[in-house]
Amino acid sequence: MPRYEYRAIGPTPAAEKAFLTWIDKLDQEFINRDPEHRSHVVRNALHELYLGRPYGAPHPSTPLAEQILIHSFDPRNATLEPESYGDVDVTKYNERKPLIWFWMMYDRSPAGLNLDDV
Repeated sequence: MPRYEYRAIGPTPAAEKAFLTWIDKLDQEFINRDPEHRSHVVRNALHELYLGRPYGAPHPSTPLAEQILIHSFDPRNATLEPESYGDVDVTKYNERKPLIWFWMMYDRSPAGLNLDDV
Protein backbone atom coordinates (compact mmCIF):
# COMPACT_ATOMS: atom_id res chain seq x y z
CA MET A 1 0.00 0.00 0.00
CA PRO A 2 1.45 3.40 -0.91
CA ARG A 3 2.46 5.72 1.87
CA TYR A 4 1.57 9.36 1.43
CA GLU A 5 3.48 12.11 3.18
CA TYR A 6 1.77 15.13 4.65
CA ARG A 7 1.91 18.19 2.47
CA ALA A 8 3.79 21.22 3.76
CA ILE A 9 1.13 23.87 4.17
CA GLY A 10 0.96 26.97 6.29
CA PRO A 11 -0.11 30.56 6.50
CA THR A 12 1.37 33.38 4.48
CA PRO A 13 4.48 34.95 5.99
CA ALA A 14 2.50 38.05 7.03
CA ALA A 15 -0.14 35.94 8.78
CA GLU A 16 2.47 33.78 10.50
CA LYS A 17 4.24 36.90 11.76
CA ALA A 18 0.94 38.32 13.09
CA PHE A 19 0.08 35.03 14.82
CA LEU A 20 3.50 34.77 16.49
CA THR A 21 3.57 38.43 17.53
CA TRP A 22 0.10 38.09 19.09
CA ILE A 23 1.09 34.93 20.96
CA ASP A 24 4.31 36.55 22.24
CA LYS A 25 2.35 39.58 23.45
CA LEU A 26 -0.12 37.38 25.32
CA ASP A 27 2.69 35.26 26.75
CA GLN A 28 4.32 38.36 28.22
CA GLU A 29 1.02 39.53 29.73
CA PHE A 30 0.25 36.14 31.29
CA ILE A 31 3.53 36.15 33.24
CA ASN A 32 1.65 38.36 35.71
CA ARG A 33 -0.31 35.83 37.78
CA ASP A 34 -2.72 38.32 39.34
CA PRO A 35 -6.27 37.07 38.54
CA GLU A 36 -7.55 40.62 37.91
CA HIS A 37 -4.73 41.38 35.47
CA ARG A 38 -5.20 38.08 33.66
CA SER A 39 -8.96 38.66 33.46
CA HIS A 40 -8.41 42.03 31.81
CA VAL A 41 -5.91 40.56 29.35
CA VAL A 42 -8.34 37.76 28.43
CA ARG A 43 -11.31 40.12 28.13
CA ASN A 44 -9.35 42.48 25.90
CA ALA A 45 -7.83 39.75 23.72
CA LEU A 46 -11.17 37.97 23.19
CA HIS A 47 -12.90 41.26 22.42
CA GLU A 48 -10.32 42.04 19.75
CA LEU A 49 -10.35 38.49 18.41
CA TYR A 50 -14.12 38.22 18.10
CA LEU A 51 -15.10 41.81 17.31
CA GLY A 52 -11.97 43.10 15.58
CA ARG A 53 -11.58 46.22 17.68
CA PRO A 54 -10.03 47.18 21.03
CA TYR A 55 -12.09 46.60 24.16
CA GLY A 56 -14.56 49.25 25.19
CA ALA A 57 -17.18 48.81 27.88
CA PRO A 58 -20.59 48.57 26.24
CA HIS A 59 -22.68 51.72 26.29
CA PRO A 60 -26.19 51.35 27.74
CA SER A 61 -27.60 52.02 24.26
CA THR A 62 -25.63 49.06 22.85
CA PRO A 63 -28.02 46.25 21.88
CA LEU A 64 -28.44 43.78 24.76
CA ALA A 65 -27.14 40.81 22.77
CA GLU A 66 -23.90 42.70 22.08
CA GLN A 67 -23.64 43.74 25.75
CA ILE A 68 -23.98 40.09 26.76
CA LEU A 69 -21.34 39.05 24.24
CA ILE A 70 -18.90 41.70 25.49
CA HIS A 71 -19.50 40.82 29.15
CA SER A 72 -19.02 37.15 28.33
CA PHE A 73 -15.44 37.74 27.20
CA ASP A 74 -14.49 38.54 30.80
CA PRO A 75 -13.75 35.37 32.79
CA ARG A 76 -15.06 37.05 35.93
CA ASN A 77 -18.52 36.92 34.33
CA ALA A 78 -18.30 33.21 33.53
CA THR A 79 -18.89 30.28 35.87
CA LEU A 80 -17.01 27.09 35.12
CA GLU A 81 -17.89 23.71 36.59
CA PRO A 82 -14.89 23.30 38.93
CA GLU A 83 -15.86 26.49 40.77
CA SER A 84 -18.88 24.75 42.28
CA TYR A 85 -16.82 21.95 43.86
CA GLY A 86 -16.32 22.29 47.60
CA ASP A 87 -12.78 20.93 47.49
CA VAL A 88 -11.41 23.40 44.91
CA ASP A 89 -8.50 25.57 46.05
CA VAL A 90 -10.10 28.93 45.27
CA THR A 91 -6.84 30.90 45.25
CA LYS A 92 -5.11 28.53 42.82
CA TYR A 93 -8.20 28.20 40.65
CA ASN A 94 -8.77 31.96 40.40
CA GLU A 95 -5.19 32.37 39.16
CA ARG A 96 -5.79 29.81 36.41
CA LYS A 97 -9.43 30.50 35.52
CA PRO A 98 -8.68 33.35 33.08
CA LEU A 99 -6.29 31.05 31.18
CA ILE A 100 -8.88 28.25 31.08
CA TRP A 101 -11.57 30.67 29.87
CA PHE A 102 -9.24 32.09 27.23
CA TRP A 103 -8.36 28.62 25.97
CA MET A 104 -12.02 27.60 25.76
CA MET A 105 -13.10 30.78 23.96
CA TYR A 106 -10.07 30.82 21.66
CA ASP A 107 -10.76 27.24 20.56
CA ARG A 108 -14.26 28.27 19.49
CA SER A 109 -13.12 31.36 17.58
CA PRO A 110 -12.37 31.46 13.85
CA ALA A 111 -8.65 31.73 14.68
CA GLY A 112 -8.84 28.71 16.98
CA LEU A 113 -10.60 26.63 14.33
CA ASN A 114 -7.82 27.39 11.86
CA LEU A 115 -5.36 24.49 11.87
CA ASP A 116 -2.67 26.76 10.43
CA ASP A 117 -2.56 29.05 13.45
CA VAL A 118 0.90 28.77 14.81
